[in-house]
Amino acid sequence: MGSLLPPEGLSPAFAQVYFVKTDPGSSTGVRVQQANQSLDVDTVAMLDQILSQVNPYARLLHHARPILEQLTSSTDDVAIKLLQPGRDTGADPRTYNRPSVSEIAALIVTPSGSDFDVAPRDIVIRYRSGDIRRVSHLHAAFLPLRFPVLIPYGHFGWRDAILLGQFPRELFSADPAVAAAALEDPNVVRGRGRGGSVHVTLDQFHAYHLHQRQHFSTLFFSNTLLQEWLVDAWVVVEQNRISFLNFNQDLLRREVYSGLQDALISGADLHGIGTRTILPSSFTSGPRFWQARYHDAMSLVRVYGKPDLFVTMTCNPKWPEITRQLNFGQVPSDRPDLVTWVFNLKLRWLLHMLLKLHVLGVTVAYVHSVEFQKRGLPHAHILLIHAASNKLKTRDDIDTVVSAELPDPALDPELFEVVSSTMIHGPCTPEQACMNDPRYPGRCSRGYPMPFREVTCMDSDGYPDYRRRDQGIVVERRGRRNSVWNADNTWVVPYNPFLSKTFACHLNVEVCSSMAAVKYLYKYVFKGPDHISMQAGSVSDSEIDNYLNARYVSLAKSVTFTPDDRRSARNSLAESNDHSKLLAFFDLCKRLPEETASLTYANVPDRFVWNAKFHMWAPRQRGMGQVGRIYYVPHTAQEKYYLRRLLHEFNCPKSFDDLYKFEERTYTTFREACSARGLLSDDAEWHRCLNEAALFQTGAALRHLFCLIIFHNDVEDIPSLYDGHKFDLADDFAFQLRRRGIQDPVQERALSFSRHLLNVELSQVANERTLADFGTPPPDDAFAADTSAIPSPVAREQQWNAEEQSALSVQRYEQMNEDQRSVFSVVTAAVNLNEPALFFLQGSGGYGKTFVMNAIMAHVRGRNQIAIAVASSGIVSLMLEGGRTAHFRFKLPL
Repeated sequence: MGSLLPPEGLSPAFAQVYFVKTDPGSSTGVRVQQANQSLDVDTVAMLDQILSQVNPYARLLHHARPILEQLTSSTDDVAIKLLQPGRDTGADPRTYNRPSVSEIAALIVTPSGSDFDVAPRDIVIRYRSGDIRRVSHLHAAFLPLRFPVLIPYGHFGWRDAILLGQFPRELFSADPAVAAAALEDPNVVRGRGRGGSVHVTLDQFHAYHLHQRQHFSTLFFSNTLLQEWLVDAWVVVEQNRISFLNFNQDLLRREVYSGLQDALISGADLHGIGTRTILPSSFTSGPRFWQARYHDAMSLVRVYGKPDLFVTMTCNPKWPEITRQLNFGQVPSDRPDLVTWVFNLKLRWLLHMLLKLHVLGVTVAYVHSVEFQKRGLPHAHILLIHAASNKLKTRDDIDTVVSAELPDPALDPELFEVVSSTMIHGPCTPEQACMNDPRYPGRCSRGYPMPFREVTCMDSDGYPDYRRRDQGIVVERRGRRNSVWNADNTWVVPYNPFLSKTFACHLNVEVCSSMAAVKYLYKYVFKGPDHISMQAGSVSDSEIDNYLNARYVSLAKSVTFTPDDRRSARNSLAESNDHSKLLAFFDLCKRLPEETASLTYANVPDRFVWNAKFHMWAPRQRGMGQVGRIYYVPHTAQEKYYLRRLLHEFNCPKSFDDLYKFEERTYTTFREACSARGLLSDDAEWHRCLNEAALFQTGAALRHLFCLIIFHNDVEDIPSLYDGHKFDLADDFAFQLRRRGIQDPVQERALSFSRHLLNVELSQVANERTLADFGTPPPDDAFAADTSAIPSPVAREQQWNAEEQSALSVQRYEQMNEDQRSVFSVVTAAVNLNEPALFFLQGSGGYGKTFVMNAIMAHVRGRNQIAIAVASSGIVSLMLEGGRTAHFRFKLPL
């Protein structure tokens, strides 16, 4: 909030209107004049009059001006302080009475030359000048000031004095002794919430108001104002959680995350060591949370194998469960709370059908996540791993589960209506997102329309090519500007007939058992929340700041707390700290030596369950066991890496001393203990290291790890080590070659390209040494054109398909107006002359500057030349095809 008086020369705005304009009619005029859209003057006047009469904050500003003007005639500085109700006021915060002016504000008079005594949460409105001050979301006046139309009587919002139940009024006593005694009341003890709290939390307060009750609630009829409320509520709740973490970094074992060795490995600035602010994996939706879930999912792959089915479910706002609950004149977007609740209920039922009723086969393990991307509606991704007896091994097996054809409208009109309305891709017009992916210029990034195919073909690395027969069945679809087009089987998104008919929404079912690099599929499922791409100023060493900066919060996200799927079969195990699971495992081995004789730490969740209350492992009474996962540790972590290795190999250890011992001899380090046990006697250690890293790490990180291993360690047979992991080291290169216009590259071509980048990586790690120096074959000469000693940055810029770029340039030129064609001709002519030139393109927003620049770059790339797009911000770089920020492109310091 700013000052009570506007700066000289400016008109009053926001709360200043009530202070400066005492005449209601003039106040209405100011508001209508400031509005950027047409408003009904009578409605605005009515609302203004109501607020002036019943809102205590408006009444306060109306009556405060003569008093403040009289006081400021002297040399004193004056301001209004909005009061924060609390226990010391003696008022019961559970009551919902309208506050009086004296309860919400106090006058502050401070001699000139001194400053106001302002607490962090205090709201102080200065009479003149003064900087704008952020209103704390923890202040009771935050909500009535933020939403005066929804809370016209100025009722207090959340404050930390609201109690969970009907507790004795002595809890509000200003006498600490009386309040403390009231806490011992039996009813208070039984009524405590999570963590022993007797107060309503911020999220409980907002959740209470988002449930419909029999009495009328203005909130659910406020349309876009409800949307503002929801986003604000979600943001302040999460901000409160993050503030706690920010002020309690010492409790989060910061040294584990910000050690000197980790900084050296990652290349971080060593001046920031010890000052890093972390966001732990216990914080739902944080980067570490999603990384941990990804590692958990890959642990399931390690035990049960690759996933068989990939299911994506998107909310349908036309579900009758949603439309029946809408009020008169409302559309689904007016009730994001209702849309999200119905979607979550449908998702629960879908999971029940998949996991309990086995409608697609018996499932032994699964993971799922819910996304709320910028498209608005929530959607879920589900990965299913089937039992061995239910694997989809033949084309007939696939055809019984997945269809990519329009059903016969005469045989099943209901299914035909669902598929034709929810499972058709397109039309692929230039405005669609699938046509604006720079990796696939001028064509649909999803590959539509697909070719007709009489039988399903099993792809060796990817989704199958499903059966799409030319049966003559088409559906009429309407595109933009009421254009009509006919869609046939080539436009159908794969689906399961039973599930689509049951849920009547976009429900994509894909067979993914043949995918080689399933980790990329899991990474997609657990990629986390959306952000707006921006970069300015220095790089923050705070994970909290990095998480908050430019985060995008959709409406559907704002009414959903991201679930941690506790039914997935995994259990993460830490290595140390008091009362940890590891120390409790040592105690378990002491208490039950016979039952744990063949048990390693990684396998303990299979037969025992963790009791968090008593910090102990208890025998599992019912249900299947869980897959254990010890947190991943790189081999460069030295002792931690070898401790982890011992925990995977040693049965029934009763202490750390047991891990140090072997054959009556106690060693001083875990590495020595591993060596004595023969765990380091051959290259098995490095094979195991790469096998485990391949589950989690992408190709680039895995190649870096391989180079570190062969250069810094004594590897007996490096060629054999490479042969054993060459496909993992090249798991991303079939895709990379396709991006460069090489369709369906043979396997050896991808391996050759990976060896080229291994040489590049090795030259940086090992002082210009190559794979040939270690007895490993160099890149294949037959595919030298893929690299031809081109620097990697240049190779990346030459990935564009020249024919497609040339066609795209011509297509865009035909869509240009006269001025745009003039700019295009001048710039491309300068390029053709091969002489330096500098141009400045000026135009208002929406005039097509980006469109012209992308057309010029397509023209250059169509001539097999390099066009580099550089922008000052991340948002602009995303609009330019192949664009990067200047800081990224030129490695400029921030």
